Amino acid sequence: MITEVKGGKDVFLSMKEYCKSAVELYVQAVGNHPLKTAATPYLNESDLNICDWDVQGFSGEKSASILMKILWLARLSRPDLCHSVTKLASGITKWSINHDKLLYRLVGYMQSTLEFGVLCSVRGSWSDMSLHLYTDADLGGDVCSMKSHSGIYLAVECPNGTHFPISWSSRRQQCVSKSTTESEIVALSDGLSGDAIPVQTVLNMIFGANIPVILHEDNQSCIHIVNAGYSAKLKHLNRTHKLSIASLSETVASLGYSLTYTDSNDQLADMFTKALVKLKFTEALRKLRISAPPHSVRH
Repeated sequence: MITEVKGGKDVFLSMKEYCKSAVELYVQAVGNHPLKTAATPYLNESDLNICDWDVQGFSGEKSASILMKILWLARLSRPDLCHSVTKLASGITKWSINHDKLLYRLVGYMQSTLEFGVLCSVRGSWSDMSLHLYTDADLGGDVCSMKSHSGIYLAVECPNGTHFPISWSSRRQQCVSKSTTESEIVALSDGLSGDAIPVQTVLNMIFGANIPVILHEDNQSCIHIVNAGYSAKLKHLNRTHKLSIASLSETVASLGYSLTYTDSNDQLADMFTKALVKLKFTEALRKLRISAPPHSVRH
């Protein structure tokens, strides 16, 4: 959906029918089990029994096709589904009763928010725009492996109101991190190499100019270590995560990227790292402009 507005355009990214078909696929796979309305895709920890992580679930063999469909939806138009479906996908080879419960809650949320999508706004001239990379991480968020999750959100922004998301993702890290700072550095490295640098390269070619990149980080220790280019406590990163802090620091400096501190309340990648309580999740939806179609947007 696209609408012309004064000084620019609004683009609403939505896949309502695809979301509906994903819900129907789940219902067909697990049987006629009524879905409950849900305000978030997350379950409270109190609703999960720790012993049930070791008990085989009922929809394990059928979950792969369901999750693949939801993953595609989350990748293209539903950032709010990313973290939940990524965590479920990582447990597909050891599916448990708790995974059944989490999938049921996720699909119930999808059924309640079929019309949701992302509102992208374009205002003013391209010469005012810059790329903003938001990266965040939890610590040991995966219950079964104790691995952390990298949250990455890349968007084009302008002071005059442009906010156009380019990519977003929630990724389980390859190794267990020993501290929040360690997991944050891994997330920053993932976001740089996999998102910011390739997108900036393409935009520079399109516009024939250097598009500035601002890196948003809410961990002060992470910023200090990257600026210094070394940390005695994290020298094991090159063996565990195959990551060089010196190389990361050199990349940020040589490309002229601005590494800035951003308060956790303004960290747009927070949604991709952990399950948020209802109030924080609602606020995250607002900041990422995820909602039903605004009245101003029409076919």
